[in-house]
Amino acid sequence: MKYMSFQNSCSFAGVANLLEQYGVDAEADQIALGMHLPYMMEKTKDGYQAGPMLQTRKWFDLYLNPLGFEMQETLLNREQVISFLKENEPCMIGVKVNPAASRHAIIYVGAQNGTLVFLNNRRKDSAEPDSFRWTEAEFLNLMDREIIPIAKVVPCEKKEVFLGVRYEETLDALANMKERVNHICKHAMDVRFQQESKETVFRAILLDNIAVLKLTQEKDLTHLFEIIQGQYLSALAQKKELVLEEYMDMNLLNQALDRWKDCILNEQHKAIEL
Repeated sequence: MKYMSFQNSCSFAGVANLLEQYGVDAEADQIALGMHLPYMMEKTKDGYQAGPMLQTRKWFDLYLNPLGFEMQETLLNREQVISFLKENEPCMIGVKVNPAASRHAIIYVGAQNGTLVFLNNRRKDSAEPDSFRWTEAEFLNLMDREIIPIAKVVPCEKKEVFLGVRYEETLDALANMKERVNHICKHAMDVRFQQESKETVFRAILLDNIAVLKLTQEKDLTHLFEIIQGQYLSALAQKKELVLEEYMDMNLLNQALDRWKDCILNEQHKAIEL
């Protein structure tokens, strides 16, 4: 069994567990680094994503394709999910195991004694169980959306991946985000907008990005982001209308973003040389 090895890495542990059926020995952090995640981000309809939130086929295939595998993603209505699981084990699905927490990626591994059995992609030192067992009715109650994505890892011909487009997308997203962050931080924000922008904008650079930067040798850069993260979270803890630049060292934030950009450019140059 493979385990989570960095924050929010349940789907990465899940891919490692799915690869085990083919005799491939991989770890969650190895997969993230193989996807070049510390140097990737993307702009979404609502904001930005980075680090462990880059968890769709588009990203996982950066690691899987050179090994001769690919991710298959299927979107299903809630009522279609159980029958699909039974015909496609093992496969990965995200559900609210804990109603108060975000969705957690688990692996369907079969049915036993009237229950559906799922492998729990957990941390090795966690007190959580290795597996979950639910009746079909119980499992349906864990799905909190109408359209459910399910992922499988299947063999394919080995494919070379071209990172140039991904780095260009990342640099464009970073430039856009830097401008947006500096604009947001200059203006008064009520508590509601603070929480909205935390999820859509600041999470990418001050939580998810840090999680994967810790897997690299970029210790000084990681520390800079952690300092800014502390300032940012202290500001939000005020739970009142505020102007973020009065609480955060904007020079330090822009320095960190520029240094991250330099790291991305360096990785891009390495990819071109290959």
